[in-house]
Amino acid sequence: MTVWTIGVCVPTLVVNVAPPVGDASTQTCGRAGSRGCDRGVRPAVSGLGAPSREFSVTSSQQPVQRVHRESLDNVAVKLGSPDNPMLPPRSFDRILMVHMYHEVESPYAFLWHMREGLKPDGQVIVVDANREPKRHGIQPRLVACEFAAVGLKLIHVEPIAEGENYFASFRIAGPRPEPEQIRACKG
Repeated sequence: MTVWTIGVCVPTLVVNVAPPVGDASTQTCGRAGSRGCDRGVRPAVSGLGAPSREFSVTSSQQPVQRVHRESLDNVAVKLGSPDNPMLPPRSFDRILMVHMYHEVESPYAFLWHMREGLKPDGQVIVVDANREPKRHGIQPRLVACEFAAVGLKLIHVEPIAEGENYFASFRIAGPRPEPEQIRACKG
């Protein structure tokens, strides 16, 4: 299984999800557990077996340092741009966006580029807070609409027990539209 992660708990996900991606371990996700890891991220990656590789996109050196310090050979960290994560085409079984989607300034450009990194049978997992973006969250209905605009279909959404957080998963539902065909959702 090949996983790409992005988000505020990327440093925690990188060191806590990388080993289970390959061995289907049931260890907890440390601090990320309180942000939805056990209810969202862990089920999304567990049990799919080796060979495995995790990629992480970040602007921080912290994950890079931890990956080297802890010898996580199945992890690669790279820098993307705000509207293009620069993923290799059709490479990822899971793309995890944890508490970050509400920060994306150009969601249609970002999703349009990100979608190309997903394998045909892969899933995009979003964990975020069900509240207005100015309060560091985004409502699931808006996420579903924006993903649908680039041909990604909502297949599952559920609240996470603690607070306002939710878990949503998406799959490719049709061809990727040309950028000029994308229609913005009403927020």
